[in-house]
Amino acid sequence: MKIGSKFKRIRIDKDMVITDLTKLTGVSVSSISEIENDIRSPRLDTIEKLCSALNIPIMELLPIEHHISKERSLTKDEKEFVELMHHMSPEEREQLMSLLKLLFRERMEKSKRKKEVGDEN
Repeated sequence: MKIGSKFKRIRIDKDMVITDLTKLTGVSVSSISEIENDIRSPRLDTIEKLCSALNIPIMELLPIEHHISKERSLTKDEKEFVELMHHMSPEEREQLMSLLKLLFRERMEKSKRKKEVGDEN
C-alpha cells in the first residue's frame, strides 16, 4: 500500500474528513486529495504535519517500519534520504535501488572473501 492510501485509510478509520486535516495542518484540500489518491508524493514536512494531525508516528506509514524498532526514530540522514526518495520518479528510484543493491552485494562479497582468507590461516 502506498503512503497516500495509508493516510486515507487512517483518516477514514479516525472518522475524519479531508477538511478536518486541512484545518489541523494548513495543507490544502486539493493537496491532501492528491496525496491520498497517490497522484503526488508528499514532502517530508507534509508527512510530519499529517501524522501529527492523525496522531500517528511517521513510522506507521513507511514500509521500513517492520525493520526498525518502534523505539528508534529516524536519524537526520535517514529523514533526508526518505524526503529525497519522495522527489524521485519511479525510474530514478529503481536506478537508485539497483545501485544500492550492487554496492551491498559487493560489500558482502568482500566480507565473504575476507572471512574465507581468515579461515585458511
